[in-house]
Amino acid sequence: MLDAIVIGAGPAGNQAAIKLSGRGHSVLVLDYRSNIGDKLCTGIIGRECAERFELPDRFVYHRAKSVTICPALGDPVRVSREREHAYVVDRVGFVAHLADRAMRAGSEYRLRRRVTGLDVLQDRVRISANGPDGPETHEARAAVIASGYSTGLAKLAGLQPAPKGAFAAQVPLRGLALDEVKVFLRGPLPRGYFGWLVPAGPDRALAGVLGRERSSRALPQLLDAIGKDGTSFRPDGPAMSWGVPLKPPARTYAHRILLAGDAAGQVKPTTGGGIYYSLLSGELAADALADALDEDDLNERSLKRYELAWKSMLGRELRVGYIARAIYERMNDRSIGSIVRIAASNGILSEHVSFDWHADIVTRGLKYPRFDSILAPFRETNRAGVSGNGK
Repeated sequence: MLDAIVIGAGPAGNQAAIKLSGRGHSVLVLDYRSNIGDKLCTGIIGRECAERFELPDRFVYHRAKSVTICPALGDPVRVSREREHAYVVDRVGFVAHLADRAMRAGSEYRLRRRVTGLDVLQDRVRISANGPDGPETHEARAAVIASGYSTGLAKLAGLQPAPKGAFAAQVPLRGLALDEVKVFLRGPLPRGYFGWLVPAGPDRALAGVLGRERSSRALPQLLDAIGKDGTSFRPDGPAMSWGVPLKPPARTYAHRILLAGDAAGQVKPTTGGGIYYSLLSGELAADALADALDEDDLNERSLKRYELAWKSMLGRELRVGYIARAIYERMNDRSIGSIVRIAASNGILSEHVSFDWHADIVTRGLKYPRFDSILAPFRETNRAGVSGNGK
């Protein structure tokens, strides 16, 4: 019998497979796609993620040293640094590279397998799937569910999926020669939305939006705003949309089961970015599960160590990031513009903002004297969430 089945060959699932196989455990990865890594995503990661998980240069579309922030009111603000702080990457290529690493470590991959059932027994996990040749059944001592947001598999394991999140939409564009990332804060977009324009290769860009409530108007409104200054471009494919979790579920472990990545709501609530946190959670899930496999102790009490580990690393970021998003959704255009201008003029944006870790800058902002009149209505409501340690 296998030691572990990983459901989902995204960043979290692949990293879990790499680590589990590296610890000497037998691993089967199941994914419904034909092409590994083929998922809707903008594909931006920070320098810390690129260095920690050894991003190969061949997958880098753009090295970001600057970003232009476009508030609804006031002039755009450009923030630049001497070193690149983020990378726009070929997500499909990078995720497939991670899967290749897992296979070289010993993991087996079976694609075009859509999981239809999951039975958690006392001594094993039994997984049913539809494959190219019909129904299949696979058994293992434990399973990692890394199959994305709103997966129905969590409920089959006695867990709740990540709660209601946000919606993103994106379209590839041709005819734009961009040399930096642009972020659009509100303006023509629906309340609570923000937008982006990201270089994605020569003459190519990705334009997208993210907000709490589904809106068919948000992406067209962003494209109108991009073209207002006479900028010429054309769509290079259909617009696509997807769901983004903003909070983790109540619990991410059960008897012989762990949730990781989007399935566990481990996504930055501020931006919706999930690649780095998914890689980290996949690694933490594998470490906890490998220890439990070695000890032959796969009950809930043993696997709780995984939740303690990821909350120690990501818990405060997820909670404070959610507070920041809630504040942004309630602010008007004037307040957003004022905060951007103050933060830029005082060096907060250029000196203190980390691409991947936002809790410190949010906490600093809530305590910053010059933001008092803007943030006072939110400060008392959110004080407990900002000051907690997340464990």
